[in-house]
Amino acid sequence: MDPGRYDISVRMSTINSFGQQLRVLLDDVELALFDVPNTGDWQNWETVTAHNVTVYGGSSSILSLEVVNNGLPRTFCRAVCT
Repeated sequence: MDPGRYDISVRMSTINSFGQQLRVLLDDVELALFDVPNTGDWQNWETVTAHNVTVYGGSSSILSLEVVNNGLPRTFCRAVCT
């Protein structure tokens, strides 16, 4: 990933979130931390966005999603960096 500022959006659906969070990392450096929204149904999706996230130069290559707090059962998500 090239250095610069990015918006990171995560689109999720879940029946019950129970206070879970989702962390977005690039080469083990946290870029964003999202509270998982309770959308109430598998067909109801919500997009949460972290704006102007700074990515520094280097050989960044591994973008990962990490579950924080209580696991993330029955949640679907997709992350997009633009």
